[in-house]
Amino acid sequence: MRKWIVLTVYALAFALAYLFKEELNGWITGDPPLWSLLALSTLLAFVPILPYRVVIAAAGYMLGGLFGGMITLISSTLAGALVYAGAAYGFRDVASRWTERLKPLERISKVIEQRPFATIVLCKLTPVFPQTAINIYSGAYNIPFFTYLAASVVGKLPSVFFYAFLGASLWEEPKTALKAALGYMLVLLLVTVFWVYIKKRPWTAFSFGAKNVILEAGASSSLLLMMPNENGGISMNIPQSSGRELATFAGGCFWCMVSPFEELPGIHGIVSGYTGGRTANPTYEEVCAGDTGHYEAVQITFDPAIFPYKKLLELFWQQIDPTDEGGQFHDRGESYRTAIFYHNEQQREEAKHSKAELAASGRFDKPIVTEIMPAAPFYAAEDYHQDYHRKNPGHYKRYRKGSGREDFIDRHWSGPANPEELKTRLTPIQYEVTQKNATERPFTGEYWNHTDEGIYVDIVSGEALFSSLDKYDAGCGWPSFTRPLRSYSIKEKTDTSHFMIRTEVRSREGDSHLGHVFEDGPEPTGLRYCINSAALRFVPKEKMEAEGYGEYLYLFENKQQD
Repeated sequence: MRKWIVLTVYALAFALAYLFKEELNGWITGDPPLWSLLALSTLLAFVPILPYRVVIAAAGYMLGGLFGGMITLISSTLAGALVYAGAAYGFRDVASRWTERLKPLERISKVIEQRPFATIVLCKLTPVFPQTAINIYSGAYNIPFFTYLAASVVGKLPSVFFYAFLGASLWEEPKTALKAALGYMLVLLLVTVFWVYIKKRPWTAFSFGAKNVILEAGASSSLLLMMPNENGGISMNIPQSSGRELATFAGGCFWCMVSPFEELPGIHGIVSGYTGGRTANPTYEEVCAGDTGHYEAVQITFDPAIFPYKKLLELFWQQIDPTDEGGQFHDRGESYRTAIFYHNEQQREEAKHSKAELAASGRFDKPIVTEIMPAAPFYAAEDYHQDYHRKNPGHYKRYRKGSGREDFIDRHWSGPANPEELKTRLTPIQYEVTQKNATERPFTGEYWNHTDEGIYVDIVSGEALFSSLDKYDAGCGWPSFTRPLRSYSIKEKTDTSHFMIRTEVRSREGDSHLGHVFEDGPEPTGLRYCINSAALRFVPKEKMEAEGYGEYLYLFENKQQD
């Protein structure tokens, strides 16, 4: 209902703009033009998840532009740059969190990461269409529609490079950005002088052009700050003030090093690539040939306040064979060696401590040979390598299994606890379900109709498995979920018992039998994880922090913002 109300207001505003085009002419073609305000209304109508910070930043930009013409050029340009920097910060933070929950946004985010220049061009050209329509039909320009449209598109393209550079520099190097802005304004001044004296054009062209260049420069920064891609000159250096850090791990084939991390809270991006070598911008073929010295690695952008670096290290060790110095599993050669590349002194100390703990644990009979070294230039791999597990799920699963990685992980990091100890800790039905693959009778379990907010963890290992946000009533008599908290926390196996072919679901760490997954669930996944209550323990939202699950509280905070 809210969408249609805003759309109605949107249509009425256009109608009024046309009826009163003479009275509104100066404001329609001014800064901010009416189309930008109306476009914002439509955006808010169809994207209700945007928080107040982004709305305020967008409104602040328009107000800054509105009053920009009334104050000095320098004041308006600096105000515009600051407002856009705020918008970039808010947008980046919100987009990265919401892409974890909404599949359409996730796909858009991947396009942004893999096609940065095309995305910027698209974002810069999109406003041309409504702007052109309003200008022409309001009588602002007495030229054919498509003539002006073509001229606007061509005119926008050259500025994209400057926008991108200045937008990124606003965060990382303010002095460089200021020099670039002043240099650009100087060039614009020389062009304007030529325009004034040769073509007899007014000086207002300089003021209007320079002001808008700086005001719009930050538009690309909101995109660039989300792009973990150094190819093509896109910076991977996220400012420390953003609260985010980088973690770089080499764990053999990078296809297998993305999915374990991508669904963790506080993870804002993962890029597969090459690092630690001797050459710039290597190709996959060059790295595999062993001529560059590069490692296959993943670079993770994360928020240490939500998911600490120590936990990333713990999960990293669980994906590799740290005793193999000649490669990983089926893959041999220097590019498949394991390594931790630290980005600051604290990461170095935590990595050394984590490695020492693993060595002292006695989990492996051989020495731990994974190297710890300073971060080197990181080069994003080719597009077809990014998110390979999503693009080619069938081949990925066969490769992960066939390489020996999956069996190695299961042998060393998962498995049932001592049976006698479990019998004393679990109830008879809990033991039968988790250890003997039994199934509780429908409508008898503790959680089949449970509706409180919180998460469900493995009754044996305590690992987080499902969220109440993904729970629904399937009418089957067992707790049903559309998805796990993160796909890596469970493992699936073919179950041929009882003369049926089904997909069994087990916990990864505890190797507990949980239930089965079926393809008859609701959107957005179309899946139904049918789980035994006896395999679960519920942790209420208000106790999650105290019980060590505070990292998942963001899920419920996001729900409240909706």
